Amino acid sequence: LIADEPTTALDSQVRDGVLELIAQQVENGMAVLVISHDLSVVASIAHRVAVMTAGSIVEEGPTESVLSSPRHPYTQRLLAATPSGKPRHTPLLRERATIWAPASATSNATWSSLANPEQRPAKPPTPLALEAINLSVSFGTPGGGSRPVLSNLSFALPAGTTLGLVGPSGSGKTTLARIALGLQRPDSGELRLLGQDWSGIPERERRSRRHWLGAIYQDPLASFDPRFTVGQLLTDAATDGIGTRSAWALPRVHQLLDSVGLSTETAQRRPQSLSGGQRQRVAIARALAANPRVLILDEPVSSLDVTIQAQILDLLDDLQREFNLSYLFISHDIDVIDHMSDDVLDLASN
Repeated sequence: LIADEPTTALDSQVRDGVLELIAQQVENGMAVLVISHDLSVVASIAHRVAVMTAGSIVEEGPTESVLSSPRHPYTQRLLAATPSGKPRHTPLLRERATIWAPASATSNATWSSLANPEQRPAKPPTPLALEAINLSVSFGTPGGGSRPVLSNLSFALPAGTTLGLVGPSGSGKTTLARIALGLQRPDSGELRLLGQDWSGIPERERRSRRHWLGAIYQDPLASFDPRFTVGQLLTDAATDGIGTRSAWALPRVHQLLDSVGLSTETAQRRPQSLSGGQRQRVAIARALAANPRVLILDEPVSSLDVTIQAQILDLLDDLQREFNLSYLFISHDIDVIDHMSDDVLDLASN
């Protein structure tokens, strides 16, 4: 059996079920070749590991030996880039002179603080970027009934901080993200954006404030217009859809590319010619084009290998500090959530 990234984008419960099924096949005598960028998956299922880079195997051996005592510099870099056990605001791939740690809002029963309050500098109360008050949503069922997805959900996202959103499939993560983006209304309750009503107003009133929000998705390529170059994509976003070839927007395009670590020549390329990490950087640049205050990040690194994932996580952390951005960070990867979040909202499956 050749299993190529068999658990990518699956929540932890479904992932564990898939891995258990594969392990059962191994016990029954099947040989399995698992291809994965998730080192926790490799550690849990593989008897031996082969590490590849640039088309060649650079290290091979028993799983425990390779992952606990790597010999090759590339393997060592892979393990160093994993977010597991790395404190909030600690760079994954480079040294940083100071570690910035924003104050968190007071915890309540629906969410929990990850950072150590004793290590945080004292700060005045932080304004709320997003606030949900008793949100409830139900979907209809084929039999004419209804199934609750969100039930009296409340949370607060202080400005300049990250709220990690976790939960199994069907727990309401996507529904909550759609409400936050103003694409769906709750059945009851309200969501406030920067202190103002957001979920309960008509779209014509939201339109002038939509630039306060940005979104970054799991598959950036699927969210790009394939006819556009990177420059056209960013121009379209920077001009609020007025045009894709506005010469006056070129300095802004170059500024956006520079902010995410891409050269200005990238503007001439099409997304299909870029690597996965470069595409995600373009997606981040596009999300920043309208100067948002809040970003909704839906599995932004789940399809990236470990080192590229670390680069993107470091970039997101730097951008948050530079622009005082607030993140609603959705992921099934607990290590990523633990590393990136000031607080966590865990949605139990209904």
